[in-house]
Amino acid sequence: MKSAREFPCYLAQHSMDAGKLDQTVYAICWPTVANARQQLEEAWFGLIGNRMALAAGQLKIEEAENWISGTASALWSPGASQAAAESTLAKLITRAPLNFSIAMGESRFRPNQFNVLFKDYFDVALFESSRRGRTIVSHVYVTATTPEEDALLEKAICKSASFLTKGCQMTAPKVTFVDPLKFSITLQLARVAVAAASRHIAGVDAANVVFQSLETKLSSVSAGIPRSIRKGR
Repeated sequence: MKSAREFPCYLAQHSMDAGKLDQTVYAICWPTVANARQQLEEAWFGLIGNRMALAAGQLKIEEAENWISGTASALWSPGASQAAAESTLAKLITRAPLNFSIAMGESRFRPNQFNVLFKDYFDVALFESSRRGRTIVSHVYVTATTPEEDALLEKAICKSASFLTKGCQMTAPKVTFVDPLKFSITLQLARVAVAAASRHIAGVDAANVVFQSLETKLSSVSAGIPRSIRKGR
């Protein structure tokens, strides 16, 4: 066997009121190439530079609270306006060497939604492990909330991993809860993705360019997601 390799994914969640019932939407993203983090950072800083150059001396940066700054404050800096920030983040999602998966349900931590959410991620991990003779250590990064919520979420992740990798020689995933104030461009992007998906599902912002870019990168979605974003899958 080759040396072990960490295979990370980044989980974000968003609670929404979709009318009659509260819904929780989850999103994960994972790298498609070994140097994904480096490529993502290069794409991000390139987009920041272009946006700042265009905005310098011409447009005033909006300070008002909006869905991007409230979801991923570290990714709000490129925008001279909310529309400009959305355009920049849409380009970043398109260029990012990442795959995304989303799932939703009427209650939190349902096994079905987590099995759908993580299926493609663990399929890739199993492929790397069995076909390429490499020990894969799955590692899930998620923003910390409360100790009680974090414990429930970790249990749900590990239960899903056990189901999806049953009969395979894979260790339980490592789950790391990240301080919300600590910057991680990939985790922040997952937070933007889940918020954009939630807004689309709720009909708040059906034409949002961030969601339109996300839709092209979706690996799988659950049956709980409206048909409008499952077309072609």
